[in-house]
Amino acid sequence: MIRGKDLINIGFPEGRFVGLALKLIRPVQKKLDDDAILAELSAVLKSPADQTAHPHFSALAEAILEKQNAPRFTPRESPAPYKIWGEGLEAGAIDQMRHAANLPVAV
Repeated sequence: MIRGKDLINIGFPEGRFVGLALKLIRPVQKKLDDDAILAELSAVLKSPADQTAHPHFSALAEAILEKQNAPRFTPRESPAPYKIWGEGLEAGAIDQMRHAANLPVAV
């Protein structure tokens, strides 16, 4: 039985792709053994563009490609101006505002 830890060991990043792969593995386990499945998933991870027609893992290949082709975040040259009202605010809240002011959509 393949677990998320097994997928991470072959190079999957923790998170969304592990969950999707585990979901797609279930019906395949009736046809292939664990070693064959891990080999197939490794091929999808290494070259998702070549695996978009894969009979079992095409959705995973497409999700990986979508992530790779997503627009990259480019911070503003300088943060958008903002004011802080209040005292004794949590450091995390101030950090969150500082990060939000660096978003390209911040005005």
